[in-house]
Amino acid sequence: MIVVCLAGLNSSGKDSVADILEERGWGRLALSDIIREVTKEGEVENMFDRVEQMKKELGDGFLGKIALDKFRENKWEKACAVGLRRWGELEELRKAGKCFLIYVNASADIRFERSQSRSREGDKITREDFDRYDEKLGSVGLDKLKAEANYLIDNSGSKEELEKLITEILPRLC
Repeated sequence: MIVVCLAGLNSSGKDSVADILEERGWGRLALSDIIREVTKEGEVENMFDRVEQMKKELGDGFLGKIALDKFRENKWEKACAVGLRRWGELEELRKAGKCFLIYVNASADIRFERSQSRSREGDKITREDFDRYDEKLGSVGLDKLKAEANYLIDNSGSKEELEKLITEILPRLC
């Protein structure tokens, strides 16, 4: 099995990369979907705290382990894990065999603009809250993932430019 792990700050374009991979036959799973599955009713608005609590109970890589189990259940030969935040998640997903980490980045201004234009729950926040959340994500391990990524992608341009970047990387993954 080949696993591509996508990490990056909010609205950097992780889902856009996953869309490109999915169009090319890759299985796809967002770690945030797993969080929603295991989060109790009424806790969704506090998902960050819930994940921290579960990490203490189940270990730093619990989301990666669940994702890998789901990849195997689906019998995916090529799978994409979207939204890694912690080193332990990557360590679990590396157990798949061949595993690559792609860190997707864009400037804070571009990411904030994207977040305000999409209709996801929790995206309509102030710029100050957006910047504070970036800092929080860095402190839980996203900075380490960025430093250790196999590929760093700047997604400040168009969808076409992003697709070109991914198309250049794909032969190295398979």
